[in-house]
Amino acid sequence: MVLLLALLITMGFCIGLVTNGILERIIWVLTSALAFIFLKDNRSGYRLKIKRIAIGVISGYLLFICILYFFQYKSEVNRYIAKNHIGNTNKAVILVHEGEPATYQLPVVLRNQLEASKGIKILTLPFKLFVAKLNYEGYSSSSNNSFYTELKHSLSNSFYNRFTFYNSFLNQKPYFNEVLIKAMSDGNGEILVCPIILTEAHNLKEINDHVQKINPMQYKIAVKSTNALWDSDELATECISWLNGFIEKSQRSKAGILIIGEEYEEGKESNNYVKQGILFREKIKDLLVQEGYNSRHIKDCYLHRGLIINEMEALMAHAVKEIYVFQAASLYEDINYKRKIEGILKDIETPKEVDIHYITGWQYQNGIYNELFKRIKLLDMQI
Repeated sequence: MVLLLALLITMGFCIGLVTNGILERIIWVLTSALAFIFLKDNRSGYRLKIKRIAIGVISGYLLFICILYFFQYKSEVNRYIAKNHIGNTNKAVILVHEGEPATYQLPVVLRNQLEASKGIKILTLPFKLFVAKLNYEGYSSSSNNSFYTELKHSLSNSFYNRFTFYNSFLNQKPYFNEVLIKAMSDGNGEILVCPIILTEAHNLKEINDHVQKINPMQYKIAVKSTNALWDSDELATECISWLNGFIEKSQRSKAGILIIGEEYEEGKESNNYVKQGILFREKIKDLLVQEGYNSRHIKDCYLHRGLIINEMEALMAHAVKEIYVFQAASLYEDINYKRKIEGILKDIETPKEVDIHYITGWQYQNGIYNELFKRIKLLDMQI
């Protein structure tokens, strides 16, 4: 009985971690009441039952993690591809955004966390979901459905409906693998995949893995992909224009700029995607100097508490009164990324005369459109 109660209390606690709204509160109340009754009835001999309690807690926790697998979002795809689609000359373009659910949706967030958690890290899954839930409660999502729709519409018009355009996502519905199968089922004999990502990080591998798994070649469907956008002059130029919108021209030489890259991971400095991020940030720094910013007031670093604090202190040592912080790690800034940066900046002690402005998200619609237009046109010529 002791073991069963410990198991139920643990599972109730875990359910409260991952649910939200009124359900979360009901679960917490019921679990607290059950725990109170359990402790009251066993306070005299709980030491003798500590082993059973431990077994119950561990079993309940592991059982809950196993049960979670059944609640993740399952891709809704039609895997039937009609024979008359083979050899079709219709063409499609799949835009692949990173994306993010606009609200905390357990099945979708769970799927994303499961894909990101490998090996022993899976044991922290309930607490990762709890952190994700708190992030959604404390921070607004960067999800921008109007941007995705407008980009697809603009590209479709520019190519005079030569292609059928689809939006897909890596972290929200509809997922890329769902849209790829839909594009195949719709009778497209040629498919251009356009990852809207900055560097060749794990996201690009994820896209390629989906293509290999579905294997469109078995249906004689040609698939080509554009490259990551880190070497785009259009994007870098648009980045500068966007930043200039926050800083008056007369103040550029006096402003401090901190460009934050990807999260620092020791031992991965030589990876291609890390080098690509560095080169993109260097391009931004060069363009900023051309726009009238002081090169000594432009810093960049990885997303790392110690590194960010050091660079901020270096800027303040130059008597900079206005410091603008923005991320250049990707074309997309998720809630977790935003929370980490804001938390670090909040802990930095600054003189009263120094103002720190954290500029979240990217607004580079024109730069992305121009770059994608050129790359789709070039890729179509190659096919």
